[in-house]
Formats: sequence, structure tokens, C-alpha cells
Amino acid sequence: MKPPPWQSNEAYQKEFADLVEKHSEMMYKTARRITRNRDDARDVVQTVFIKMSQGPPPSTFIRNPGGYLRQAAYNEAVSLIRSRGQTPVVDDDIRDLEIAAPEINPHRIQKIMNVRATLKVLKPGYAEILQLAYVDELSCREISAQLGKGLQSVWVDLHRARNEFKKKYRIQEKQSEKGKYQRAAGYGVSETSEI
Repeated sequence: MKPPPWQSNEAYQKEFADLVEKHSEMMYKTARRITRNRDDARDVVQTVFIKMSQGPPPSTFIRNPGGYLRQAAYNEAVSLIRSRGQTPVVDDDIRDLEIAAPEINPHRIQKIMNVRATLKVLKPGYAEILQLAYVDELSCREISAQLGKGLQSVWVDLHRARNEFKKKYRIQEKQSEKGKYQRAAGYGVSETSEI
């Protein structure tokens, strides 16, 4: 089988190798942040580049290769996590360490669960922009460059994402409080369930 014309060109192959070298670390970090597993992050990066090699690049890639590849790694990592039914992935490095477990604070755990549940129900892109701004601590200019969006668009999206997060977080808190009270009163617990 003859390779497609965009792959048979030596200049294209060199350009593709340069692209891999230039952007793979950034893609790996993005995927690792989502998957929390180094092997899965490597798989995500490889999958994105394999998909890139199977056809001509889209116009969004041509305008902003770094932003496109970062977004592709993010999307692929999210797809991988979702395909597993949202099961948490523990990095192999963590299992090898002999560290005493921290003291359990149920209130803090509930807050973390509420934040995660809220992030899952945000509009597409809002969770990502909040992650970039508050976890990765990127400025709006850096987010703009990374996502390939205008600066004003980033400001607006960040403002809307914060507002939507606040509203949905309050709803999530109320639902978790309601569930806590129902569990304490014995509602929602079947007779066959083990305690």
C-alpha cells in the first residue's frame, strides 16, 4: 500500500519529527495532569500523533499547532478517562512510596468530591480554562496563546466559567448535604446493603 502524499514527502517527515520534539513534552504534561498516570499520558501523546499522521492537518492546526496539539491531548486524555467509567487512576510512583496515610478529614474530602462533581457538569471548555488559570496558574495572555483564542475571549470565558462554577458548586453542596442527611436518617439504604 502506497503512503498518502502528505507522508511520503521527506520534508513533511522532518517537519513532523520536529513537531513531535517541540510539542510532545507539553502534550505529555497536559495528559498526565488529566490521567494522573505516566503510561496513560504517553499513550495519549502517541495516539494524538498517530491520528495526526493519518491525514492532512486541519485548519485549526495550521493556525496554532501548539494550541491544537495541547487541546488534542486534553481531549484524548478525557476520552481515555471516560472510557474507564471515571475510575481514578493511581500513578505507579505513588504506590512505591512508603508514606503514612494522611489524617482523614471528611469535610475536606466532601469539598473535593463536590469540586470534582461540579467540574464534570460544566460546559465544555470551562473546566479546562479554570484548570489553566487556577491549577496551572497561567495568566490570561498565556491561556490565550495556548488555546489559540483572543485575549478578550479568554477573559469572557474565564468570567463565565467562574460564575457557572459558583452556581453549580452551590447546587452540588446542597445535594451532598441533602444526601448526607438522608443517609443519616436511613433513607436510600436498602435492606440488603451491607454497612
